[in-house]
Amino acid sequence: MKIALVVTDKFKDYKLLEMKLDELKVKEVISGTSNGYVMLEEYIKTRPNVKISLAKGENRPIIRAYNAINEADNVVIFANGDGIRTEHSIANALNENKRLKIYPYKSKAFNIEQQNEYIKISMCGNLQKASKIESVCLNKKEVEKLIDRLTEMKNKL
Repeated sequence: MKIALVVTDKFKDYKLLEMKLDELKVKEVISGTSNGYVMLEEYIKTRPNVKISLAKGENRPIIRAYNAINEADNVVIFANGDGIRTEHSIANALNENKRLKIYPYKSKAFNIEQQNEYIKISMCGNLQKASKIESVCLNKKEVEKLIDRLTEMKNKL
C-alpha cells in the first residue's frame, strides 16, 4: 500500500507510527512533513523493502503536506487536535476523496462522556473542525465490542 503520511512537529511516538504502518503493510510512504521523514528513515532501517520520500514543498510545510496527499490514494495523519496544518491536511484529504485514517495521539483530540445509555465520543479542536465529525454515540453493546477489541489489542502488546 502507498500512503501519504502527515504528522505534527510535536509527534514523537515512533512505536505508534511503526505499529500503524506495519498494520497497513505499507510498501511506499510519501511524507508530507520533515518530522515524519526523519521517523521514516528510522522505520526503513528494519524494512528495506519500503520506499520512502519527502514530498516537494521547499520551505512551505503546508504545500509539502498537500503534495504528499495528492500523490497517494491513502492518507495517514497522526493528530493531536491542535495543529492548523493537520486540520488543513484532513480537509484536503476529504475534499480529494482520499482514503483517510486519523490516529489521535493525545487525549485532547477526543472527549468521552456518558449520555444516558450512550457513550458519546466527541472530536475536539481542529480534529473536529477538519473532519466535520462532531461526535459518535455508541450504545452498550457497541461499547462492549469496542472494549473487547481494545483489550485484544492491548494483550497483543
